[in-house]
Amino acid sequence: MIKKPLIFIFLLTYSLLTTHSIVHAARIAAVSTSVNGKVEILPYKKKVWDTLKIGTYIHEGDTVKTGRRSRAAFTLTNGVELKLRSNTEFGFNITKTIEKIGSTVRMVSGRIWSKVRTRTKFEIHTPVAIVAVRGTEFGVGYGNGMVDLSVVKGIVNLKNKHGEVNVGEGKKSSAGAGAPPAPPTDMDKSDKKEWEDEMKETGSIKIGTKVAKPVVSVPFKIDVSVYGADGKLDSGSNDKITVGSESGSLMFSDDGKSWDDKIKIKVSAGTAELFVKSDKAGTEKIIASSDKLDAGILEVSSVEPKEKNLKMKVKTEDGTEEILLQFKKQ
Repeated sequence: MIKKPLIFIFLLTYSLLTTHSIVHAARIAAVSTSVNGKVEILPYKKKVWDTLKIGTYIHEGDTVKTGRRSRAAFTLTNGVELKLRSNTEFGFNITKTIEKIGSTVRMVSGRIWSKVRTRTKFEIHTPVAIVAVRGTEFGVGYGNGMVDLSVVKGIVNLKNKHGEVNVGEGKKSSAGAGAPPAPPTDMDKSDKKEWEDEMKETGSIKIGTKVAKPVVSVPFKIDVSVYGADGKLDSGSNDKITVGSESGSLMFSDDGKSWDDKIKIKVSAGTAELFVKSDKAGTEKIIASSDKLDAGILEVSSVEPKEKNLKMKVKTEDGTEEILLQFKKQ
C-alpha cells in the first residue's frame, strides 16, 4: 500500500523531467544566414546528419559542422553573429531559462568568428578552456588540444582549471589542458585581416511593426526591409527572404488569406509587407533571413483579447434574426 504511491510519484516526476528536457531542446537558438560548401546539422537526439540550408533553424542541443573548404554564418536569437570556417563543429547547450537561449556554445573543433552585442553574455566552451564575453568581437580556434583567442574589440576572459586571463582589444592568447592561459600578446596583422574579411558586412534585414501589443488571433502587419552595409535602405534590393517564428506558433501570410508557419517573400524596392497572427498569448521572436544578409529579429508579445463578440442566428415567428453577444474580460 505504501510502495505503489511512491512508484507513481517517481514515474510522474521522471515523466515531467523528460518532457521538460524535450521542451527546452525544441527551442530555436539560431538561424543560418549563409551556407557555402558542405555544411551539415545533427538534430538533438538524432543519429543522422542532414544538409544545412540557408534559413534553417538551429535548436538547443543541435550540432552543426562545416566540411573542407566550406563556411557558414548564423544569427542567434540573442543577436550574436557567428561565422564558421572549414572543418568546424559546434553545438548549442540546452538551457533552463528562455533568456539564456544561445548563450553557450560547445565547440568541438575548427574556428569561429563572433560579434556579440553590448551587454550580451556569451560563452564558447571547449574541452580545455572557456571563452566568456559580454559584448565584443573576437575569433576562437580549437584543435590539437589548444585554444587560440584573438580579440578585435572589447575584453574577453579565457579560463581553464589552472587559471584565467583577460584579453583586451588587439591582443591574443592561447590555452591548453595542462597549464593556465598564456599572457596576452599583440595580434598579428594576418589575424586582423582575417577578421575584417570574415565580418565584413554586406547588408542586413530589419523587421518593424506599429502594433505594440498584438491580440491573439487578430492579424497585424509587419514590414521586412533590406538595408545596405551603409545602414541605409537598399531600394534596389529584390532579395528573397524567409520569415518564420522562434517556435513555429506564429502564422504568416502575404495576402491575409492563406497562412503558414514559415513563408518566403520577395522584397520590392527593398521592402515587403506581411500579415502575422498568433494562436496564443506570450512573447515570440520573428526571424527573417536571406543569403549574404544579417538576419532580422523582432520580438512580439501577444495578449488575450479583453472583449469577444459572438454573432448568433435565431429563428423567430417573424423569420431569422441575428443577435450580437458581447463578452468582456473582468
